[in-house]
Parts: sequence; C-alpha cells; structure tokens
Amino acid sequence: FIILEKFNTTLAETITSNKNSQAGSFGMSPTIKNYTTSLNATYSVTKHLAISSNFDYQSNQAQTNSSTASIWNATSTYRFMHEMAEIKFTAFDLLHENKNIVNFLNNNSIGTTITNGLQQYFLLTFSYFPRKFGGKNKRSATMHF
Repeated sequence: FIILEKFNTTLAETITSNKNSQAGSFGMSPTIKNYTTSLNATYSVTKHLAISSNFDYQSNQAQTNSSTASIWNATSTYRFMHEMAEIKFTAFDLLHENKNIVNFLNNNSIGTTITNGLQQYFLLTFSYFPRKFGGKNKRSATMHF
C-alpha cells in the first residue's frame, strides 16, 4: 500500500508446519505450526529523511503447548552528500519480548525449548555508497593511422 510515494506499508502472514509420523505410532502424528504476522511501514518525511518500523507477532503451537512473542523494531535513516552517504539509527526489540523458541519432534517425544535471546539494543551505522569508480574515459573517438 503506497500513498503519494511518502508512505509505504505491507502486511504479511507466514505459516509453517512440521509433521512427524512414525510406523507403529497407532495414529499419532504430532504437528508443530508456526504463524508470523508482519506489518512494515515507512514514511518519507523529506527527500533525505525516512522513518520506518516493523512489527512481527509470532505464535508457535506444538501439540502440547504454545508460545507467542511480539517483536517491534524502528529505524530512522538520513541520506546526504547527493544520496552517497547515510546515517541510520535502529532500535531493536522495543517491547523486550525476543525469545528463542525451538520446537522439536524426535522418536518418542514432542518438546519446546524457550530461551532468552538478545533483547533490546540500538545500532547506529554510517554507510557510504560511491557511485563512480575510476576516472573518466579519455579515449579519442577517431582513429589515427
């Protein structure tokens, strides 16, 4: 969704599923489903300044339990020097909910492991994008014999 090239947003849903079935398990087929809903938005304040944010809601459902996490990140970007340089400030995990969620299936068990991941942090970056490499080509268009 784009409004006047100043505001851009996307909404997405991702579904993944893992199923384990074994011979002799008497109809037991454990399934793990992971759902992620994502919302991304960018607003161009000026030609050189943009503010963006993304939000992911993750739901992991195993046969015996489920867990959720909401991840929200925000970024501001300023480009200068004729669009050849940029400074970007990003804040990650504004809600302090980042988790490492691992669902597993093996021979006779189903399980989920949840551990704390890297939570809120900030990143300031400087990037330089040179657009021209080398000098101008000074070859003559005429041939001399």
